[in-house]
Amino acid sequence: MNELSKTVCAVVPIKAIATAKSRLADVLTADERKALVAAMAKDVIGALKNCSAIDHVIIITDDNEVVRLARKLGCIIWPQGPEEGLSAAMNHAASRLRSLQVSTMISVHGDLPLANAKAFDGLLKKVNDQSQVMLLPSDLDDGTNVVVTSPPDILTFNYGQNSYYRHLDYCLRRNIHVATLWDDDLDLDIDTAADIRLLLDKKRCGRISPNTMKFFAGCPRLYARVNMLPGFLNNSDLLERFPK
Repeated sequence: MNELSKTVCAVVPIKAIATAKSRLADVLTADERKALVAAMAKDVIGALKNCSAIDHVIIITDDNEVVRLARKLGCIIWPQGPEEGLSAAMNHAASRLRSLQVSTMISVHGDLPLANAKAFDGLLKKVNDQSQVMLLPSDLDDGTNVVVTSPPDILTFNYGQNSYYRHLDYCLRRNIHVATLWDDDLDLDIDTAADIRLLLDKKRCGRISPNTMKFFAGCPRLYARVNMLPGFLNNSDLLERFPK
């Protein structure tokens, strides 16, 4: 029996935790980066599992540590596929879901520190009979943090900087019905110190997801490290938010 047939499946690709987020090396140690990746992954998965509109959560990974985490959280686990890279992994997953007669795929990055079930529920409530692709761009680099596809493989995924425009162009050139949505809880992903700075802004700080918030609260002198990097202005308001 095919338990995925006619369902809505969330797909989250997660790289090897031990080597992820190398661009944060200026402000976080290797162990801290590992802890941050795990914390954000737990929050994203937890939000998706608590979203009433999602039937299954599938984690795409070849990393044993991620496999253990995903199993503990009750997820389906699929290997990355025959080709390397995020886009190839998601295209492989989309093709597999289509073959299993899945109705809708929601592709979600695993590094969204503000992710919550309410945001995903609100997003999926906007899916209707005409919706084929829904794009939710990232805040800084015009990437694509969330993609909803019905059927799963109607879009060829092409991630990276400016991927939102590539995905949009792909749909428009093929007369695929596409909509762009924005959500303050899903538009920020964490790749650089600038992203952390945005996250710790007082407008966002109070909305950080629980495991990610626990990480930042226990990370010594993080604000000082971020603030010392070239291009960042001092903001003493943030000094009161986390340990120094």
